[in-house]
Amino acid sequence: MKRIAKMAAMLAMAVAMCFTLVGCGAISLDEIKGDWTLDTVNGQSVADYAASLGVEPGQATTNLTIKDGNKLVSTNAATSEEFDIELKSDGFEILQPGKKDVFMSVKYDKDKQTLTYTIKDPTGKELTQVFKKGTAEITPATGAAPAADDQAATDDQAATDDQATTDDQATDDSAETTEDEGTEDEGTEDEATDEGAEEEEAE
Repeated sequence: MKRIAKMAAMLAMAVAMCFTLVGCGAISLDEIKGDWTLDTVNGQSVADYAASLGVEPGQATTNLTIKDGNKLVSTNAATSEEFDIELKSDGFEILQPGKKDVFMSVKYDKDKQTLTYTIKDPTGKELTQVFKKGTAEITPATGAAPAADDQAATDDQAATDDQATTDDQATDDSAETTEDEGTEDEGTEDEATDEGAEEEEAE
């Protein structure tokens, strides 16, 4: 009986520990699910940050959408990607697509209702980005280099135009040469006629 009582006590303790761990464990997906938009970058507003880059705010912002199934979609002016996320006690981790490697750690502030993470820009400078609930308009990036097919088409058109110009020039040159030769021939005929007339008068 003592052994049964001891086992029951251990089981009750284990159940209590499980409840404690759940209470202190990962945040709920419902707390963070929905749309989030970039609010500040290193303390700057999106408008000021965009101005420092010389672009429109819509080209510097990012929208996040957290969905059921622990999925996150990140959308900016250049791309839209979907990631898996793993919930933690103070936020979540974004995993590399198709892998379990951590791509980025995101902190969730329940009181401020914000998401925060730090990334590095192409120069290696750290950028702390803070997101708030909501969404913002995104403007596609402009001035991108033409696609390979578009560039090939442009090159072909340019080559065609150059060839047409060359052909036109050749035609013009040929016409001028023909006219000049015709004029010279006519001049020779006139000279022959004049010489014949002079000979007849002499006789």
